Amino acid sequence: MAFTPAPAAAQEDGTSLDVREFTCPLGGASFNQDVGYYAFPLLTMPDGSWLGDYETGVQIPVCPNNGLVLLPDLTPAEDEDADGNQPMRYLAYSAPELAALPALIADPEYHALKSDGGYAQAWWIADKLGHSPLSRFMLLQRSTWATRDPALRKKLVARFADHAPALVAQFPQEDMRKHYSQLLIVNALRELGRFDEALVYLDAIDFEAAAYEPIGSILLYGEKLRLAIAQRDDGRFAAETLPGRMVGEICGGGMAVVYGPTSPATKASCKIRRDREEQEERDRKAAYELRDDIPALTRKCADVPPPQRGGALILACDLLQDDLERIAANELTKDGRALAAKCDASDEESRDEAMRQACFNYASAIKRALGEQLPDDPEAFALFCGEEATGGGADEDFWLPSACVRAEISLEHRKVERLLADPATLAGLCAREEEVSKNDVRLDAILSRTCLSYELDQERAAIANLASDVAAFDCACGKFRKTNSAGNEVYGLSEAQTECRNAWRLRENDKARAAAEAKGLKCFNDASYSPDRPRCVSPEKYALEMAPAVDDGPDPFDLSYFNEGSSLMEVAHLRAAAIIAEAKRIGRRPDEL
Repeated sequence: MAFTPAPAAAQEDGTSLDVREFTCPLGGASFNQDVGYYAFPLLTMPDGSWLGDYETGVQIPVCPNNGLVLLPDLTPAEDEDADGNQPMRYLAYSAPELAALPALIADPEYHALKSDGGYAQAWWIADKLGHSPLSRFMLLQRSTWATRDPALRKKLVARFADHAPALVAQFPQEDMRKHYSQLLIVNALRELGRFDEALVYLDAIDFEAAAYEPIGSILLYGEKLRLAIAQRDDGRFAAETLPGRMVGEICGGGMAVVYGPTSPATKASCKIRRDREEQEERDRKAAYELRDDIPALTRKCADVPPPQRGGALILACDLLQDDLERIAANELTKDGRALAAKCDASDEESRDEAMRQACFNYASAIKRALGEQLPDDPEAFALFCGEEATGGGADEDFWLPSACVRAEISLEHRKVERLLADPATLAGLCAREEEVSKNDVRLDAILSRTCLSYELDQERAAIANLASDVAAFDCACGKFRKTNSAGNEVYGLSEAQTECRNAWRLRENDKARAAAEAKGLKCFNDASYSPDRPRCVSPEKYALEMAPAVDDGPDPFDLSYFNEGSSLMEVAHLRAAAIIAEAKRIGRRPDEL
């Protein structure tokens, strides 16, 4: 598990990561403080923290002469450092706030919070100064992360549970952080053992009242919390809410040095989760075995009522039903015009699952057609895929990226093909690749891929020349006799040895293939540089092995409706052309397909 410096406590070994110079707004004293620490940003724990965030308290600079804390700006930022991290930024106190600060930092309540950590004091100051509900919520949340002491953690979580609900209630419905923040409050109540309160709060969250559709991971987190509450799991991290890769670490006590010992309730929940997941894995394997005989499975699903099905049969029948719906959707796509008319005349709620899938396929085909037409029309490409066109963010923008990505890939492929068609010019560009593509990320990507392809072609040509020219091979490779015929278990070869070994293999494989074909055998196209000779068999056996698989019925994963010339793609191209024409007429991309 790799940890990365997060611009977000000085390390226990004394390593400095992000030393900043600060000026205290009261008194003007200058001081340095390291506000960086190591964290693992690719894994989020159930309380919203990253691994390593128990050090997050060092992000709060403290004036050495009067104990005033400086407030971090926790709103998302666009600036990143060379490693892709966002450097921590700090707020400047306003003139009225500066006037209020002397009385605030003299308050005994502020001093009493010092032992609770810098984030607790920062929250208190921000609360007294009337900062935004979101800012106060985030300060309060981070205060709970900044400790490995179980007793202090309970105290901080209790404060969070008491004050956070009123803050989240002030978040606007369109704020996508609202539901997640509410679930963090449920999690806090659970950790405190206030299970009845946690369940009441969870049941009161109105996911449908939001101005956006909650993402699946948020809804799933709610269900996991419901399980943890039912199991009365009051651990710092409830077993049911843990990311999969952390279950073994927390349940096995491997993170006790970081987060304290795993609670008895969490250990009991760990066993419940482990037993369930092991049973689910057994059911999954059994379900796929049942799918080996689709006719028999179809009969079972028809004969056994859902309440009487075991876990394996439930999964197998669900998968079978998914297949049947995909097959039905594929049938609908065979008549593109009829499908387009039906999709245009209906809405999502009125369609059955097969029609919903078929209309999704139709929309995907339109995106594909747009992606194929836009590269040939610079004006349209700019309207759909230029910076102004893709800088939105509204729901209707979500259909656009796939069309633009396809168009951009097509344009890049054309550039690559043009470069490959002129080997002399390409050789010069590749020799100066770093200089040519400097400060142009896209050109760098294109040139890197093209030069790699060019270099591989050159290598293959050199190997083929050695394999076909006995004198050249003997001159260049005669000194490598031991490694020429060595298998793949011999590695660590020089470039020259590798080239000669591949040339030897190519020559020997070509010889074996020619000898076999002279006897009337047919050979499979095994890798040219394989250490094993080609497999050659009788024409009859070759034909049998190369024959297409026996058709055992409609393929639910058949995507042939995306093939050029299909009925679906024909109507999709017509719609794409109409969309492009409309965009040119109104001078911007349309809001929807």
